[in-house]
Amino acid sequence: QETVTMTLKNRTDQKLAYKIKCTSNELFRIAKPIDLIKPRATTQITITYRASKDTEPDNRHHMGVYFIPAPEGCTAASVWAEHYGSAVGKQRVKV
Repeated sequence: QETVTMTLKNRTDQKLAYKIKCTSNELFRIAKPIDLIKPRATTQITITYRASKDTEPDNRHHMGVYFIPAPEGCTAASVWAEHYGSAVGKQRVKV
């Protein structure tokens, strides 16, 4: 089991909601996969790789980080539940 920390930074002047998805929930555990980031702030995300000795190395895995604007007074879950269409920003990270 290995754990790393990923830093997300909001470089905008508006609050953003983010969502992180991965190719295998069995291999990767993401702490805070959905949350809010205040304007010009950063947040730390802990990612744990939970491979067993029998797990074959596979270079197909990646994580997608998606961002959308978050109105004042909302929760991260409510923003994503009401959002339709593509995310405003996205980044794919190969692991």
